[in-house]
Amino acid sequence: MEAVVERTRRQVEHSEEPLSAVIQGVDDAWEVCLLKFTIDLIERSSGGNLGDFRRRGFSLILGAHGVSRAGFGRFAEQLFFR
Repeated sequence: MEAVVERTRRQVEHSEEPLSAVIQGVDDAWEVCLLKFTIDLIERSSGGNLGDFRRRGFSLILGAHGVSRAGFGRFAEQLFFR
C-alpha cells in the first residue's frame, strides 16, 4: 500500500496541477477524511474568496445565525445572473 501511495504522490507532484492532491486516510472512514479535507480547504480559502466577491461588487450579509435563505438567494442571483 505504501508503494502505491508514494507512486501516486510523486505523479501528482510532477503533474503541475495546482488543484490536485493525494488524501490518505483509513479505509473504514474514507468519507470522513474527504469531508475533513474539504472543510479545511474551504476554511483556508474563505477569507480570500470573500475579498474576491467584494472586489467584484458582490455582497453577502451574514446575520447572527449565518445567511438567510433570502439573503443567499440574492447573493446567488448577483453571482450567476449578473
